[in-house]
Order: sequence, then structure tokens, then C-alpha cells
Amino acid sequence: MGITISGDGSLRSFNFSGSLTFRDNAAFTAALAELDKAAPGPLTFDFSGVDYVDSFGIGLLVLANDEAAKRGLTLHVLNVQPAVEKLLGHFGLVEDLRVNRPMVGGAPSAQHHALEALTVSPPRVEGRRVVVALSGQFTLGTQSAFLPVVEGLTALTRGQTCVLELGGLDFIDSSGVSMLLSFHDQATRAGIATMLDGPCGRVKEMLRLSALDTVMFVTERG
Repeated sequence: MGITISGDGSLRSFNFSGSLTFRDNAAFTAALAELDKAAPGPLTFDFSGVDYVDSFGIGLLVLANDEAAKRGLTLHVLNVQPAVEKLLGHFGLVEDLRVNRPMVGGAPSAQHHALEALTVSPPRVEGRRVVVALSGQFTLGTQSAFLPVVEGLTALTRGQTCVLELGGLDFIDSSGVSMLLSFHDQATRAGIATMLDGPCGRVKEMLRLSALDTVMFVTERG
């Protein structure tokens, strides 16, 4: 992936080329540091040269939108090729990332907003089950909030089941999927069963695409 940055302090444009994948994490996060130099206002990601984005890359875009909003910037992802736009639409991110939505009069065309962080509920005990609810976004930038859940496995005993309620989870990228796999592996080694309860929408679809639903037991509601 190639990244070039242009524009003055009031309008900053990032031009991308190639593919945006897990291999580009370091370069992408380094580029995001430039956001600190930009004045509040519009921010554009020109994707005319991007031909492929994987689920990790999608997570990076979610992170960029969140970091931009924290700084009073409104991210527009423009000139997106049809295949990439279709993928973003599959994950329900066309509206959030303002894909191919032009700015009006050099100003943001919509009020910017940050995508949610990952919220983890305190565990509750239901017989032999320990239930933890996740809500918000489970991405590279939020996965640290899940670490206490993994670490908490040491407090459980063999034969118990740890249930993760996913009904409130809006988005998960490949980093989140990897964390769930790590959680499952550690639990299995300790003799603890795991269950994913109630995933829906793009989270359910990501579990299917990653085949995580063939590794962990998933229950659906309704």
C-alpha cells in the first residue's frame, strides 16, 4: 500500500494505492498521526488507486473514522472502486465512512460522529455459566478492552461455560475475530466451554466469513 498526503491545515487529503490489508497496519497508523496537524473540518481518503481491502483493512478505516471524529474532522472516503464499495456496503459502512459522498462547498456534508468503542459488561453468574456482554465495535483499536475477559478465564473452573453475548456488538474486524479465537483456545485448554450468543447483522456475517462459527458454538435469538 502506498500513502501520500496533500493539502494545507484546513483540508487534508490522504491518497491510497494498492491494497489495504493487515500488512499495512504500521504504515496506516503512522499516517494517522498526521491528523494531529489538521484543523477541524473535512478529511478525504482518496481510494481511486485501491483495488482490494481485507477485513483488517476495514477495521483500520473504522479506526481512522473514530480518530478523525475525536479531532473534529469529518472523514469522506472518495473515488472508491465498485468492488471495494460493495465490500464496505456488505459491512454497513458506506454511510459511516461517507463513501463517495462529495463535500458541499468545501465543508462537511454531514455531521461527523465517532464509531463506538468496545464496552464489556461485568461478568454475571448463572449457575455453571458466566455471561459477559459485548457492545460497540470490536476492532484493532478497541481489543484491549477485551483482555480482562481473557485474563478472567483463570478464575473459572473446569466444566464451566463462558458465554459472550454479542447482540449489542455492531462491528467486528479480523483483529476481533483473532481475539475471540485466542479466548476460545485458552478456555479449551483450561477445560472451559465457550459460547457466542445472539450475533446479528454484519457481526453474524463476519463470523460466517471467517468460519469462526464452525469453531465456536454460536446461538441465535428469535
